[in-house]
Amino acid sequence: NKIIFRKVGQGFEMLCKTQGYPVPMFRWYKFIDGTTRKQAVQMDDRVKQVSGTLIIREAKVEDSGKYLCVVNNSVGGESVETVLTVTAPLSATVEPTTQTVDFGRPAVLTCNYEGNPVKTISWLKDGKTVAGHEEPVLRIDSVRKEDKGMYQCVIHALVFF
Repeated sequence: NKIIFRKVGQGFEMLCKTQGYPVPMFRWYKFIDGTTRKQAVQMDDRVKQVSGTLIIREAKVEDSGKYLCVVNNSVGGESVETVLTVTAPLSATVEPTTQTVDFGRPAVLTCNYEGNPVKTISWLKDGKTVAGHEEPVLRIDSVRKEDKGMYQCVIHALVFF
């Protein structure tokens, strides 16, 4: 198993090295996120296969995932897994930017974020952590006077060494 990290926009190759006689056939698959199901990698102008090498130009976050190279000939077969993470800078905004709510009414704040890989989301109110809120949507069922303040969402990246 191999793990590869690339920045969004970078080009790169994933190798599936084997030798055999008769000359083997190579097929690349990508696992469907969170499942053991896989589908053949779709080839196009940006994604190509040359022999056993999968070539991806201008990587996108959506390219991230677990890949499987399957090698077969009339004698037998082998497979190799590669995990690809395409990283992208993190950014976040809160919507709505301003909200006025009557006491006792609900309030909803949404953290819109992009980038990869995201590990966790947390919320701050007036610079202090809002305990127990780690989802992109912050709901206050019944607004009270003490709920007034500045809310921020913070995106935490997965750190790799």
